[in-house]
Amino acid sequence: AAQGREPRRPPHVAATAALALVAKSTVMTISPVTKAHAATPASPSSPEAADPHHDVHFLKSPKSSPTRPKVPELTREGYFMVPTRKELTQALERRGSEGLRAVEFFTVGRHGVGSITWDGLTDLTGVGPGGLDAAVRLTRGEAAVYTGGAAVFKPPRGRGLNKPAEITLQGIFCPQAPIVSEEEQWDADGGVLIDREERLNAFTKRLMSAPGTEFVAFDPVRGFWKFRVKHFSRYGLDVSDSDDEDDDGDG
Repeated sequence: AAQGREPRRPPHVAATAALALVAKSTVMTISPVTKAHAATPASPSSPEAADPHHDVHFLKSPKSSPTRPKVPELTREGYFMVPTRKELTQALERRGSEGLRAVEFFTVGRHGVGSITWDGLTDLTGVGPGGLDAAVRLTRGEAAVYTGGAAVFKPPRGRGLNKPAEITLQGIFCPQAPIVSEEEQWDADGGVLIDREERLNAFTKRLMSAPGTEFVAFDPVRGFWKFRVKHFSRYGLDVSDSDDEDDDGDG
């Protein structure tokens, strides 16, 4: 009986034979899909070539670069801005978007009509479509920002152009007619009871009480009226005898 038995193998020989069997079975169980995938080289334009782990990772979409802001347009005849468009363009080239996000004491004006100067630093990156041409209007006796069709682009108070500013309107003169009722204008002899100084005082009080404004100064000789506002809408004086023919030319 002892002669019919297989000789007993040493332990290290048995372990080596077992590892060989495991390795052999592992090679034999490689799936056909994996073999084919490994045997077929990836085309240079295929997703696999772009990402060696394409089968387990989604391809990442390319990052979009931020849009560079533009200097707001101001092309209406007679209008100007400080800093000038050239200076703002240079600031944009030197400092990027920050060159338009913090413009000190920005001013928009119209020769012979008036101007608006915003307090402190003003962000010009979100003025809206149409730029300053659409956002700012200066007509005789009135300053308006974000009115009419531009009202939909008006930012919250304290942002952009909707913030505290000082307005100067030109061509504001005391009317010749007394600012009193018709019964008070004449005495029994037909003489004028109200002199120029009284008319001027009454007119100045009218300017001081303009809704939504804080009176700063009035120069009756040059016709300059200066006042402050906390935010923007339409401010000014109802000038019934206005001779501003174009009114910005578009009604």
